[in-house]
Amino acid sequence: MSTCSASHSTRRWRLSLAALLLAALAVRCGLALVSEGYSSDVACFSAWALRLAEGGPAAFYAPDYFADYPPGYMLLLWPVGLAARALGLDASGKAMGLLICVWPILCDIGLAAPIGLFARRRLDGRRALRLAAFAAFCPALLYDTAVWKQVDGVFCLAIIAAFLCLEEKKWLPAAVLYGFALALKPQALLFGPVLAAAFLAPLLAARQRRPALAALGRGAAGAALALAAVLVCAAPFWGDQPADWLWDKYAATASSYPYASVNGYNLLTLFGANWQPQDAPALGPLTWQALGTAGIAAATAALVYLAWRGWKAGRFSPLLLAAFYGAAVFTLSHRMHERYILPTLLLTLAAAARWGDRRLLGAFGLLSLSSLVNLAMVLTSNGTDDQFLASAPAVVMIRIVSAAEVAGFALLARAAFALCR
Repeated sequence: MSTCSASHSTRRWRLSLAALLLAALAVRCGLALVSEGYSSDVACFSAWALRLAEGGPAAFYAPDYFADYPPGYMLLLWPVGLAARALGLDASGKAMGLLICVWPILCDIGLAAPIGLFARRRLDGRRALRLAAFAAFCPALLYDTAVWKQVDGVFCLAIIAAFLCLEEKKWLPAAVLYGFALALKPQALLFGPVLAAAFLAPLLAARQRRPALAALGRGAAGAALALAAVLVCAAPFWGDQPADWLWDKYAATASSYPYASVNGYNLLTLFGANWQPQDAPALGPLTWQALGTAGIAAATAALVYLAWRGWKAGRFSPLLLAAFYGAAVFTLSHRMHERYILPTLLLTLAAAARWGDRRLLGAFGLLSLSSLVNLAMVLTSNGTDDQFLASAPAVVMIRIVSAAEVAGFALLARAAFALCR
């Protein structure tokens, strides 16, 4: 192909990508305007944004004020509150609901672009555009952002960007992005073992002292940069808080909802774990917490094995490992919420862009659809007599969706074990 025709093809592909992103933007804005969202979440985001606009970040976190999100997302809500106050918006109005969705919508669109460009470097233009479309119109993420009006799109963008950087051995930018994801949501800790594996693999493979020291220094610098990103996001909120306030904030959030499953339809939920106390007996003397802990241990052991086999075979892929581990922890662990699977969906799609493997696309499809139904069931039951989805029809549907999620994980695991070997 001549240089001129290649340039024309690239320009046409980019125009197609731009049109795709604009269509996804229009769909999200339209859905955000006609939907109410999850009432308690929307009320919290509105109240937090207006509180930040009125008093600034230094006085935001107070002992008598409920705010269970860490500082990262509050920094983004601050300009939302300032804009709402300047425009005189009603805190419970449609315009305020759309304004709250602005950051997540932009990040949703931002997710599709790097996945498409990443795929373009490895696959033909048509397949790359198709993968970008899957990201732009991922049903679960679209529903979460525009209908539920949650913030997971921002968190997903930070996590996916971090692992895209790791896939291309951009170690320190990946660490900063991971730190920002951690500043947004404590759930970033779920992907911490994969980040550690990516940084430690070169160290374990180094045969000489100098490469080993370089890998060790890179790992230490990555940890410092990730922590620095969290502290930078928290700095405006420090005010007269005690020295350990940030640690207490993360610990309190991590220890909330001590249940076997909090509407996260997974393997435990398939066997009746939804809204069961985590210390309730599940299998003989074993509690749901014990089973979930064993699931995390099994997922971590599998991660170590896949990382070792992948590195040994020259097929080490942080994207694939993150997709596998995210799905494994969601499927096998306790305390899972319905939205904890969302980053894994996009990681699986990005891994499909990396490997061009149809099994990964199949897993993405199954997990996306099961997640969409999971989200829809929780949102539509909000405020009804069956809010905890304990009725007989709801229990049957929960088990069907949970089985689909487990099947999606099994397909993803099969692909991961095959590709790493």
